[in-house]
Amino acid sequence: MEKMRYQGFKILMVICLTSVFAFSAKPQFYLDIYANGVPTDSIHVCYGSVLDLNAIGSATFLMNNSFNNQQLGVGWSSTAANPVFNNPCQCISTTSCSSGCIGAAGPNGTFAWVGTTNSNTRTLETNSYQLLQFSMGGCNVEWWMMYGKCPDQGSCENPDAPDEGVYLQYSVNNGATWTNFPGSNVNPIGNTSVTGPFNTTSYGTGGYWAPVDDGLQFSHPLYHWNKYKSPVPSQAYSNNTKFRFAQLVTSLQGWDAWGIDEVQISCPTQPFVEWHHLFNGNDTTFWGGMDTSAFNPPPFNTLQMGTHYFIVSLVDLNTGNSKSDTLIVTISDPNAIITNSGINPEVCVGVPATLNTIGVNAVSYLWSNGATTQSTTVNPSTTTVYTVIGTDIYGCKLYDTLSVIVHPLPVIQTTPDEICIGDTAHLSASGGATYAWSNGGTTATVGVIPSVTTTYQVIVKTDKNCADSSQVVATVNPLPTITLTPNSTICNGESITITAGGGTQYLWSTTDNTPSITVSPAALTTYGVHVTDAEGCENDASMDVDVIPNPVATITVDLDTICKGEQAILTAQGGTSYSWSDGSTSSVLKAYPVATTTYSVLVINTLNGVTCSDTISATQFVKICNMIYFPTAIVPTGYNREFKPMGEFSKTSSYYWAIYNRWGEKLFETTDTDAYWDGKYKGELVPTGVYVFYFKMVNSINEIYEKTGTVTVVN
Repeated sequence: MEKMRYQGFKILMVICLTSVFAFSAKPQFYLDIYANGVPTDSIHVCYGSVLDLNAIGSATFLMNNSFNNQQLGVGWSSTAANPVFNNPCQCISTTSCSSGCIGAAGPNGTFAWVGTTNSNTRTLETNSYQLLQFSMGGCNVEWWMMYGKCPDQGSCENPDAPDEGVYLQYSVNNGATWTNFPGSNVNPIGNTSVTGPFNTTSYGTGGYWAPVDDGLQFSHPLYHWNKYKSPVPSQAYSNNTKFRFAQLVTSLQGWDAWGIDEVQISCPTQPFVEWHHLFNGNDTTFWGGMDTSAFNPPPFNTLQMGTHYFIVSLVDLNTGNSKSDTLIVTISDPNAIITNSGINPEVCVGVPATLNTIGVNAVSYLWSNGATTQSTTVNPSTTTVYTVIGTDIYGCKLYDTLSVIVHPLPVIQTTPDEICIGDTAHLSASGGATYAWSNGGTTATVGVIPSVTTTYQVIVKTDKNCADSSQVVATVNPLPTITLTPNSTICNGESITITAGGGTQYLWSTTDNTPSITVSPAALTTYGVHVTDAEGCENDASMDVDVIPNPVATITVDLDTICKGEQAILTAQGGTSYSWSDGSTSSVLKAYPVATTTYSVLVINTLNGVTCSDTISATQFVKICNMIYFPTAIVPTGYNREFKPMGEFSKTSSYYWAIYNRWGEKLFETTDTDAYWDGKYKGELVPTGVYVFYFKMVNSINEIYEKTGTVTVVN
């Protein structure tokens, strides 16, 4: 039976809507469905929760505009009024207006104000409505209205002529002709007619409200916000009825301002309400009626999980107009939120674990560690149980727990090593199942050969793959730095002390074990020493001792005896260099002694800056060889025909003699030691007589010998 009634309702609704569209009628219904006290189109209900449905609706209003969205809104088809929605014309003063008047709100927020723009005829015209006669009462037009009351020119100026007021009119021929609402035009009255906030006690009614003269408007209700209500005359009921507010006469464009607000066109009726429930393809009518209880079905205590559709329909039994509203209800699936797929994570100490939630329905989370994100990172030091509460967009909650299992890190023990450079250090670690050394080793013990002290890292892992690291030092001690007497050279037969340093123990190639040893090699010899320091590191060094043969000095003298002033040549042998007593350094000494002289020479052998020497002496004997005499007479024609100096002239550096007659005339001169005078002058024998000679000689040692004498020539 219920099913059939619902089907009949749908047929009626289609017929009525067809009629409405045929006459272009646009009735204004409202119907809102509520779930658990909240108006909504869809809701999510947690499984096991109560779903309480109700609806609020009416088929009364054809128009219900408050202009609070600062526009005319639904129901108006045309306007020549150019209204604005930010009127500044309500004044504080009740006796005067000025350009400083502040704006005022309407009776309920924003309102429509007419007269601020250039228009002489100002009309606000509604859509067409289908008005049908019915038994529950007639239709009404209700609104709030106010005339501008300022005597100032402009958009606040008051209508002050009797024909500058506002008409309420209707048309049944789509606006071809207009008729004023009939009846006496009654102004609103009440204690608050001219003093806000307004609460009109007796509505204004009629079809026209005539303005008053200037000066009267401040205390007149037409110039303050008041409510008006006029019943729709029977002549206005048709399938195509329009209404309008019209100001047909104005003093000047932009003057004679007025405003309206809270416009309602209503036709009281008794609606029929019906509820349907659709789920899994089944359509069930579960509630309905014509009284107010039909809007409030009983609550649902249990609904299956899934998507439910609840449809409430409202039918105007007088006009046939209808409206419906649908609510989609989703019953939450409690399995939609789980954590980590139920797997308890395992981590090592110090390693964070990320706990994730799976479930697209959850929009907020609360973890036992205080986190509010879909996932959280934790770092417990021991095995810990964590709880998460997931809440979906509808407030449904799901609890889940899991344990984070924490495995300990390995307890690492290491053994360092200390070596000498070049040796192998053995480093070891323990406490784990696997090992990874920074040098690439993978065993518990590794051998390394560092050149300097080096720290090695080892990563140790347990059988649970928990890792920790430690450092092991391979200490590298340098080899001892040996100080050693440098390579040396000695003369044959000498000894030298050589010394080594830099250690605590010494072993020489001579088998000596003291830091210093004294040696006397006969030839070039290398001495090695093995040095050990306090750390046990060993090193070797060596040095050479070269031996210079001692020289055997000899001197050879060219002539045992020489003439005074002659060159003496002495030759030394037996060494590599020589030093004579006169400062000469050649192996051959050339001297010019003027007396018997003894010469000594130091004969030297040199190697590596070391000298070995021997000294020897030799005597050069000197005699005077230049003994000169002159003949006293010559016989040019006899046995003694030549006159010249007699003696040794081989060691002269200058030689000269000449013959003069008694008059001082030079008869003969020469510098030739072999030349003589034959007693002639110019080829002729000189006469017998006594002649004078002059002689001068300089020997090799620059000694001057001069002599003057006479010689007798006998012919």
